[in-house]
Amino acid sequence: MQKGYGIEAGLHLNNFLTRFPRHPEMTLAPYASSGFFLSSELRLSDFEKVIIGPKIGWELSVMGETFGSFFGAEFINYTDFHSYSPALMFKIGFPLMWLNAGYGYAMFFEDSLKDKIGKHRITISYTINRKANKEYKRIEENLVNSRRKQGFD
Repeated sequence: MQKGYGIEAGLHLNNFLTRFPRHPEMTLAPYASSGFFLSSELRLSDFEKVIIGPKIGWELSVMGETFGSFFGAEFINYTDFHSYSPALMFKIGFPLMWLNAGYGYAMFFEDSLKDKIGKHRITISYTINRKANKEYKRIEENLVNSRRKQGFD
């Protein structure tokens, strides 16, 4: 079970790909986003004992013409400045455009902070990428115009 709450901030170097749908009746343009990130987690479950978790990881989010999926892996080094617990976390979930929601499971290499952090995680991440958003909107506009010309709308 997840033990408390936390926030995370970092930098994600991602690659965004999209294309026009192969079938004109489809309502969404498919896309994929993947890349590496550096970030740090701050555990908010106990304000008297701060636990931070610098991390490096990779995520892949794919939305096809009918369904999508989200995967990730990250290495985290949790510390309370007296002890540390490195962990490897795998994530799986589903994308909702720029928002990814999923489940994460952490495998700890050292157990000193594991009971304060927990192995299970509910993750929600939002990608802020103006360039990708602009490109996706352009393709969506072209899709709407194409559907109108073909009589689907």
